[in-house]
Amino acid sequence: MRADRTRIPVHDVNTCEGTPKHIDHPQVGGLSLNRERLSVSGATGQTLVVLHPDPGIDSADKLTLLASVMRT
Repeated sequence: MRADRTRIPVHDVNTCEGTPKHIDHPQVGGLSLNRERLSVSGATGQTLVVLHPDPGIDSADKLTLLASVMRT
């Protein structure tokens, strides 16, 4: 099947909670991230967890560095 014909089921996503998290990564050190837990309607018991830094802080730079290291 061609990629432009692939259909992905649509589900509403609702924010459950946002919590700041600190992670001590062995390669880049401390990361201050926001954790968002999202419930997916129509998928009982399924939760999507997203960790992301605030823009412009050193944690964003550290994640960019970590991503570049992982590509090599």
